[in-house]
Amino acid sequence: MKLKKITIEVGGMHCQSCVNLLTKAIEKDSGVKYCNVNLATEKATIEFDESTNEDNLVKIILNRGFTAKIADDKIDGNYETEKKKKEMQMVRNRFLFSLIFAIPAFFIGMVFMWAGIDVPFRNYILFALATPVQFIVGRHIYKSAFGALKNKSANMDTLISIGTSTAYFFSVYSIFFIPFGDQYFEASTVLITFVMLGRYLEAIAKGRTNEAVKKL
Repeated sequence: MKLKKITIEVGGMHCQSCVNLLTKAIEKDSGVKYCNVNLATEKATIEFDESTNEDNLVKIILNRGFTAKIADDKIDGNYETEKKKKEMQMVRNRFLFSLIFAIPAFFIGMVFMWAGIDVPFRNYILFALATPVQFIVGRHIYKSAFGALKNKSANMDTLISIGTSTAYFFSVYSIFFIPFGDQYFEASTVLITFVMLGRYLEAIAKGRTNEAVKKL
């Protein structure tokens, strides 16, 4: 039985848990004989027989919350370089957007409180600052966590989404239903911002890896 081999570009992986999740999902297909998912290059190399097909393998990856596209061997290294640059810019923009809200949230929620400075409507201001970060920046985290959940698994984004959501929604309940209750808006906002910083540094590292591979 003749085997076919393809390489699929995978987007949205952030940790080794994502690699393990995707590898197990692909290997469940009876037609797959070999699968290697590389976090650094963001590619999955798969060998399979005629009992499956390329479209089915791409669909498996998409159903787990990742992006997938069959790699074109005719594309030169410049394409990969441009792709990494766009990814880096996208992650950087998410980080900067989150940082714009996280800095005032940190000062109002923590620094001013330590200094004994009273800010009028403090909790409502923090609510306004935390909400865009939680649902605009954080939606990518939720998407990844949901993809893992559909596969009856968990990843780093699962922990982040649970932690930040608990802090955010408890704070919402507290300011509207508990007089003088505590809130943790700044905690969820700062945490998501640090995650975005980590992913920006990760994107830079992947870009350098791509450049090294290109030179080789």
